[in-house]
Amino acid sequence: MGGNIVSKSYKTAKRSDLEVTNVEDYSDLRNEKSSFDQTQNATGIISPDTSIPLEENRADDTMSDSEENAPWHGLPMGINEHGSFTVINIDNNSYPNHIPVKPTQEKDNKCCVGLRERCKMGWRPCLTKYNPLSEYPSRRASVKYACMCPPHGVLARVVLIMVILLLLWAILWSITGAESLPGGNLFALYILVVVAAIGGMIVEFFHLPALLGMLIVGFMLKNVSRIQIADDIDPGWASALRNIALAVILIKAGLGIDAGALRKLSLVCARLALVPCIMEAVTVAVAAHLLLGFGWDWAFMLGFVIAAVSPAVVVPSVLELQEKGYGISKGIPTLIVASASCENVFAIAAFGIPLGIAFSGGYIDIDNEGQDNSTNIPMDSSNDDTGMLVFNIFRAPIELLLGVVFGCVGGVFLWYFPDKDQKSLMWKRTLLVCGGGLLLLFGGAKADFTGAGALGCLILAFVAAQGWGRGKEPVKKVVGLIWKLFEPILFGLIGAAVSVEYLDDTVGLGIAIMAIGLAVRTAVTMLVVCKAGLNLKEKVFAALSWFPKATVQAAIGPLAWEVAINKNAGYVAEQNGIKILTLAVLSIILTAPIGAIMIALGGPRLLQKSQEGNTDKLPIPEVTVVSPEGVEEEEEERIQEEVPKEAKGQGESSSML
Repeated sequence: MGGNIVSKSYKTAKRSDLEVTNVEDYSDLRNEKSSFDQTQNATGIISPDTSIPLEENRADDTMSDSEENAPWHGLPMGINEHGSFTVINIDNNSYPNHIPVKPTQEKDNKCCVGLRERCKMGWRPCLTKYNPLSEYPSRRASVKYACMCPPHGVLARVVLIMVILLLLWAILWSITGAESLPGGNLFALYILVVVAAIGGMIVEFFHLPALLGMLIVGFMLKNVSRIQIADDIDPGWASALRNIALAVILIKAGLGIDAGALRKLSLVCARLALVPCIMEAVTVAVAAHLLLGFGWDWAFMLGFVIAAVSPAVVVPSVLELQEKGYGISKGIPTLIVASASCENVFAIAAFGIPLGIAFSGGYIDIDNEGQDNSTNIPMDSSNDDTGMLVFNIFRAPIELLLGVVFGCVGGVFLWYFPDKDQKSLMWKRTLLVCGGGLLLLFGGAKADFTGAGALGCLILAFVAAQGWGRGKEPVKKVVGLIWKLFEPILFGLIGAAVSVEYLDDTVGLGIAIMAIGLAVRTAVTMLVVCKAGLNLKEKVFAALSWFPKATVQAAIGPLAWEVAINKNAGYVAEQNGIKILTLAVLSIILTAPIGAIMIALGGPRLLQKSQEGNTDKLPIPEVTVVSPEGVEEEEEERIQEEVPKEAKGQGESSSML
């Protein structure tokens, strides 16, 4: 056996450091292991053994060839605490025959451990684990803690949002190329939506509606020099995205309408949708005729443009109050949401009547130098224009009827398709109701029935929700998440549709005209809801919620000007169209933010709060469904329980006797 073997015995203290140079000493070591094993078995202490075992059934005391070629051959070995043969105290100088596998591994490990410990000590002041926040920290301590690692809290969320936004832009750029770079349509839309969402968050921090910040951001990106990226947005894309967002909010409103409250307030809803709109339109028309010198056709065009309330502003604001439980007991949110949609249909349809009258026949055009140019502008006054005029007069009831019919048919279809046994029922219902709403809205616009499409979208969701029952709640939550995405798109684009270049010297007179019209609308609204069972505060809130104007004004405000240009109607008609567009823009700037603020701040102060708005916190009633067999079983159990009681009572009475 080559080399020396040093054995250290853990069994006897007399025999330590014994030189093993022959086979007999190896035999002694094996005997020593056997006696150690007997002691271990007697005491019952058995622990894992990972050392090199000695062979028990060896025919002789010589070492085998495998042991001679083993990697531990020639190393100091002895009996360890398990009683096994193991390597101890390696010294390369004493045992030159042994070649270690990695001679510098232990040294490298010590270096790594030292470096790791020094890094830990250096990073300790920056780690939250070693620097917990006190119970009552100062602002400086809170800011310092927020910046510590690992990222957490607000800082972690901000970094995550920034990474997601950068990733989305990178994906968009990799697909579309130059369209996603500065100057491209998609880049302008992306920046507008992101900055509008940030503006909404900032405004919400001051307890104001988010749409106010989104409107302001859109307006700034359109009118502030050097950041006018809204000019790069394609008008077709802007119009389509506005309509998609409008469809989403109308579907959300339709799913949230209370059928019982609507049935009870149906007459009030009709009065609220028609009477204030008509009275404000007439008032604005008279004021425009007297102050701006408009003809009656152009005056009523302006009246119906200004009179329409904006569901894009009113509906989200009122639904937010409904979710908090305000006004639910008397159905005020349902009343306002339904009336706003119906009023839009009526205003858009009524706007077409004076528009058709204004461009239906020949008229004299006077240019800016006072010269008659009527001979240079041939105007068609055929019977087709008369038929179109008659159609425009009956347009409003036709659009109302079409919207109701298509919405009801689509809603009833969704009662049965998809059926309740299908998988992923919630997602299929969401897809169908959103797809149907978009089809009605865009299809109605394609058929030149814009009002019918909006009303049909609302009624589709409402009718479908009545057939789904409690199954509408998951769909409503999904649509709510979709609305969170489209909210900055809608209000950012509405703000970007407002251009100050159209604001001229008619601004002062326009403000006076709108003030007169809003005063009349407020008084008429309070009179209309008199017999709806509302108290004075609730009547005031209903009047305030009828202030905001945005969607209809942005949609049909430029229409008269565009028609005048397309028909070559001349200088006067074009100037009247520009004035209508100017006042439409002015109404958005003044009434949309003010109306949103009044709804958000006035709702909690003027409406009664009810727990019905927050269904998550309501206790779930216990409902027991008992079959006829169950009734008999319960009756038998009750009789069996009463019999021992009677027997017990008789026993007690007998003992008393």
